[in-house]
Amino acid sequence: MLFALIGVACGVLLGYFTKFGLNIDPQYSIYIFLIILAMVNSIFTILSKKNIEEFKIKYCFIYVFVDIIVAIATGYVSEKLGLPLYLAIIFAFGNNIYKNLSLIMSLSIKNIIK
Repeated sequence: MLFALIGVACGVLLGYFTKFGLNIDPQYSIYIFLIILAMVNSIFTILSKKNIEEFKIKYCFIYVFVDIIVAIATGYVSEKLGLPLYLAIIFAFGNNIYKNLSLIMSLSIKNIIK
């Protein structure tokens, strides 16, 4: 729990001190959003695994990397075609995050009741 609080505090401080010096071109904002969404999706997918024995860190990095590549590739193709195909990625990641969050909550409730 202490590590989580330290991580949140570092993230808040980093965000506070870099928000004035970090200028992102609006042209690339959808790519940044897709990368963040892919990372959040990967984190919730990794956390929702039932068997902690199957947890391998290299598979987690591969999963995050593949999610980011798929998101960026779809955003790029979407931009070149002039179609909002990235909305399908946003919808898919959103559904996956919701599914994994509900699975995490149900597993947590089962552990509390035991």
